[in-house]
Amino acid sequence: MFGGTLNINHGRAHWDEILRLATSIKQGHGDGLADAQEATKLKTRSA
Repeated sequence: MFGGTLNINHGRAHWDEILRLATSIKQGHGDGLADAQEATKLKTRSA
C-alpha cells in the first residue's frame, strides 16, 4: 500500500494536519482527510 522512504522534515512541517487526521479517524469521522487537505490549502494561500 505504501512504499519509499519517510521524509521526517515533511512530517514535521505537516504535523498538525497529521494529528487532525488521526484524531478524526479515531473518532470515526469520515471527513478527516478532507479537513486536513483544506487546512493545507489555506496555509499555502496565506504563505
